[in-house]
Amino acid sequence: MLQNLGCCLDPEKLVSVFPHPLCPDIQVAVIFDACHMMKLVRNCLREYQTITIPGTGNVKWQHIQYLHEKQVSEGLRLGNKLSAAHINFKTQKMKVKLAVQVLSSSCASALEYLRTCGLQQFADTFATATGPAF
Repeated sequence: MLQNLGCCLDPEKLVSVFPHPLCPDIQVAVIFDACHMMKLVRNCLREYQTITIPGTGNVKWQHIQYLHEKQVSEGLRLGNKLSAAHINFKTQKMKVKLAVQVLSSSCASALEYLRTCGLQQFADTFATATGPAF
């Protein structure tokens, strides 16, 4: 839709305004809702399970699940707020804090720590921990 209105979201050629359809003298600015974007990224990752980041690797929902399972089995958290509500968010999908906490730097750091500890199930978490969501 934004392209049809004359916008371009390519960072190299960014155009974030378009003329109002009824009054061409007025420019309409495109502003993304950060909270909504976070929920969209989290929902997309959950729905598709894997998102490929060119040049980086695969971001996987399974890594978030593994992190939660590891923290539950150990009985402690690695500096994040991940809980069952974050994994099974379907009935609370409008809660921004659940999406933000799943995509937080603290979850990324926990995944990185578990990968560097040599735990097999976290061996391929590099893209998940460093992807654009984090």
